[in-house]
Amino acid sequence: MSEEVGTLVLQRAIGQEVVIGPVGAPLCRVRVVRIQPSGVRLAFEAPHNVEINRGKIADLKLAREFGAARDVEVRP
Repeated sequence: MSEEVGTLVLQRAIGQEVVIGPVGAPLCRVRVVRIQPSGVRLAFEAPHNVEINRGKIADLKLAREFGAARDVEVRP
């Protein structure tokens, strides 16, 4: 990978957002909708041409693209 990758860890409350991309033309907005002991519900606002996948789905698509995974079961 030629680009450096960093990790940003944030704490947000219900209703607060994180903007991804340039402020004037964001690639995506992520809003915290609900917080429960079983998990956090997020809302993603992005143009239709921006593909949004859960991590497991993205990994599966990448593996299939390179022919590595054929019979992988992914559960919600």
